[in-house]
Amino acid sequence: GLKIYACSTTMDILGVKKEDLEDFVDGIVGAPTFLSKAKNSDIVLFI
Repeated sequence: GLKIYACSTTMDILGVKKEDLEDFVDGIVGAPTFLSKAKNSDIVLFI
């Protein structure tokens, strides 16, 4: 299934808080965690 993760560093820089995110965001992660989760995926879209 589709998973959407927000970048913790970008959120810090832009002043975005967890409560500012939509409900469909599955989590807030840093780059190492994202790469670990994405490594076994068939398709990865990094924006």
